[in-house]
Amino acid sequence: MITATLLRVLAETPLWAVVASALALIVVFAEVGIILLAAALERRGRRKSERLTAASASAGARCAVIVPSRGLTQSVECNFATVLRQDWPAYEAYFVVEAESDPGAPVLKALCASNRNAHLVVAGQSSTCSQKIHNLLAGVAAAGEVDLLAFADNDIPLPQDWLASLAAPLTDPRITVTTGFWRIQSSDSSFAVQLQVFFNRLLYSHFLTVSSLAGSFLWGGSFAMRKVDFEALGVADRWAESVSDDMSLGRMLAAARRKSRLIPGFLMVSGETFASTSEAVRWFSRQVMNLKANFYNLWLLGLTPLCLMLAGGYLVALLAVFRYFFSALSFWSCGGLVTVLVLGGELVIAGCSGLPGTVEGRWRLVARIHLFRFCFLAACLMTLGKKYIHWAGVGYRIDRQGRAVEIHR
Repeated sequence: MITATLLRVLAETPLWAVVASALALIVVFAEVGIILLAAALERRGRRKSERLTAASASAGARCAVIVPSRGLTQSVECNFATVLRQDWPAYEAYFVVEAESDPGAPVLKALCASNRNAHLVVAGQSSTCSQKIHNLLAGVAAAGEVDLLAFADNDIPLPQDWLASLAAPLTDPRITVTTGFWRIQSSDSSFAVQLQVFFNRLLYSHFLTVSSLAGSFLWGGSFAMRKVDFEALGVADRWAESVSDDMSLGRMLAAARRKSRLIPGFLMVSGETFASTSEAVRWFSRQVMNLKANFYNLWLLGLTPLCLMLAGGYLVALLAVFRYFFSALSFWSCGGLVTVLVLGGELVIAGCSGLPGTVEGRWRLVARIHLFRFCFLAACLMTLGKKYIHWAGVGYRIDRQGRAVEIHR
């Protein structure tokens, strides 16, 4: 009976709706497959990472932890202390600010005065690259001769095994960069926060899958590499003209056929959330813009068709519903199959995606999935024909190699 019903539905469905339905089905199966594969990779990789970390915790490699900092909030001030509580025998922490007038500089001065392994570095204003990269390079220069370089954002609290977890896989010479990721933990179920969770989960699932197979991507908020590889790849020279630290390094890794490794399940918990939907959309659009600048072919051949399929699927679904209500045709003759697959498929995707963190109102998030998709499409479309990135109050015009061509303050 089910077969007969399906045949009847297909017989009533016009060819254009069958084609659109097939494309929608591809999107649904691909996204569910990525989510399930990422979950399996995370379970398997978590056990391996725990064994590696335990085995290398006393490796004794000299390490420099570099934390670029801008501004000061209560959570950021608390995060500084977590940098100095790492289970690692020999490391120095370098906190880097643009100027001594930075609100966080006095706090960092006091912290460094009370801890001989902590150092404050004033980098000055950047003129050829993003301010974050300028700060990172100042930290690397201050660190001098070390074995490992580890980098962390100041808005993420670091667990005590953070450094050990990043250092452990670097005992394998085939791995050049190790990286973690972050998860959102918030009691706020507002649209903006849940949109941020959606973006977070979307990035993590794809990131983990690509990284586990053959990836050179990394997250700039938490990564580590050997100093000898940093120098061999010429990272300092390339960074000195770039806007994005992680995307530009990923581009270098890909060109040199080197591999990064996202440690499965290694997620830093963050309570930093966006105050508005527009802020979340602009943030995600900046990530897509950095992808476009550094991996143009991936942006063009991967993300663009996905956006066209999603936008086309939603458009066809809306037209199908409109025709059904304003014509005498049956629901399936109007293209109802597309409507079921697009709207229902997104609910399946949302239900399958286990959230990376604790967020209130999970079912509200699932119910909002279509609105989140429109925000996703808007963020991607904002990058069309665009050559500028606005980040932390500074505007950068970038070329297709991710280089900063102009800087506007």
